[in-house]
Amino acid sequence: DITQQKQWELTLIAQEKHFRQIFEEASIAMALVDKDFHFTQINRAFENYLGYNEKELENKTFADITVDRFIEENRKHLLKLINGEISMYRTEKQYKRKDKTIVWGLVQVSAMHDQNGAFTSQLVMINDINDRKAAEESLLKSEEIFNQFMLNSPIYVFFKDNQIRSH
Repeated sequence: DITQQKQWELTLIAQEKHFRQIFEEASIAMALVDKDFHFTQINRAFENYLGYNEKELENKTFADITVDRFIEENRKHLLKLINGEISMYRTEKQYKRKDKTIVWGLVQVSAMHDQNGAFTSQLVMINDINDRKAAEESLLKSEEIFNQFMLNSPIYVFFKDNQIRSH
C-alpha cells in the first residue's frame, strides 16, 4: 500500500529531523567522527567550547586539537574501541582551543557500528570541566601552603579530635 509507505517515509523524516535538532541544540559538546578519525559533524556547543567551526575541522582529527601528553592514552582507548573490546570509554583530558588556550574536558566516546557490527564511527561528547579543575588546583595549592606552614611553624601546633570513637 503506497499510502502506508508514504506515511512511514514521513515518520522517518520527522524522526531524523528531531534527532538532528537534539544533536544541534544539546548543551554538551558533541561530535561525530568517522572511522578514519576525521570530524564529520559537530554541534553548536562544540563550536562554542573549542572555537572551531565544522569547516575548520574538516581535515583535522582529535589528535590535532588534543594536548600532546594525552594523545597516547587516547590511542590505546581508541584501539580497544575499534577492536570491539569496549563499547565506550570516558576520560579527562585537555584540548587546544582555536585561540590557543587550553581547556579541560570530561570526554565520553561511544562506538557506532553498521548492521553487520563493523565499526563505522564514534560519537564524542565533552563536558567542560574547567571550573572543577581550577577548584581542585586551588585546593591543592591551599593544602600545600597549609602543610608548609605547619612544618615550618616556630611554635608547636597540634589538632585535637573531639570525636568519640568506639572500637
